[in-house]
Amino acid sequence: MTEVEWLNCIDPDPMVRFLWETGSKRKLRLFAAACCRRVSHLLTDARDLANLTAIEQFADGLILMDRVEVIEAEALAAPMPEGSWDNPAFNAASIAKYLLPNSCRHDDVAGLILDFFMIIFMAVAGTQARINSEAWQAAWKAEQRDECLLIRDIFGNPFRPVAFLPAWRTPTAVAIAQTIYDDRRFEDLDILADALEEAGCNDAEILAHCRQPAEHVRGCWLLDLLLGKE
Repeated sequence: MTEVEWLNCIDPDPMVRFLWETGSKRKLRLFAAACCRRVSHLLTDARDLANLTAIEQFADGLILMDRVEVIEAEALAAPMPEGSWDNPAFNAASIAKYLLPNSCRHDDVAGLILDFFMIIFMAVAGTQARINSEAWQAAWKAEQRDECLLIRDIFGNPFRPVAFLPAWRTPTAVAIAQTIYDDRRFEDLDILADALEEAGCNDAEILAHCRQPAEHVRGCWLLDLLLGKE
């Protein structure tokens, strides 16, 4: 994959394959969790949501695998939504209960992600459009584009890493970034941009990333740079 292809890709599959060997396992796990959060409104049991949160905590080193297994067991004890693969809630629960926890057990997180792209889509698109209809294909392409944006939010541009000067890491900027990360207050990234400018940051890419309207998630490359995360 070239830099131009990375920046313009509208299919997450080749991007994840590119990250297969060199991508941070933490960031890959957070990408998988971010995909699942796109359908978190379909998780009808709080135990499934707790399982999703546990994967994010494991990725950030906040809990160990034994705690994940306890939370996973509680989620597995929760009943599955009625129906099967034609039920979006069934698909969302399947991801939260079975697929995501495996990302904690195996180093091949990229391979796992490739396996559940279609299930994520089935949960997002649901049964609004008949499979292989024009509407279904349009929804599939839209979901692919959105997931590519998530990958770029998390991994940035691996061909051109951004240099972050230590002087920009002021106590104010770090505190704002930590609150955004912990509380998922990504709408406050524009406030972070102001704090970075006050610290002397004039990097156009950093400031634009803060102020762009696109979706941001945990693992965001800029927050990770500021907070010293992998």
